Amino acid sequence: MTTIITRVFEEKQAAVDTAERLIFRGLPRRAITVIGPSEGNVSHDRMSAARVHPAAVGAYAQAIPSGK
Repeated sequence: MTTIITRVFEEKQAAVDTAERLIFRGLPRRAITVIGPSEGNVSHDRMSAARVHPAAVGAYAQAIPSGK
């Protein structure tokens, strides 16, 4: 299965709300992962576990501490 990150949100709640709407519309819950600043250094590991391409993990990990 291909991992695709479609959005980086300024607030985690906006990401959670969007995930819930996608689930309501039929996307399987197991297909969505919301990773936010509360994860701290674990975010890098969670993205790697979700099979985010290694070249992209760093960019996303840098955005998370600023609330994205």
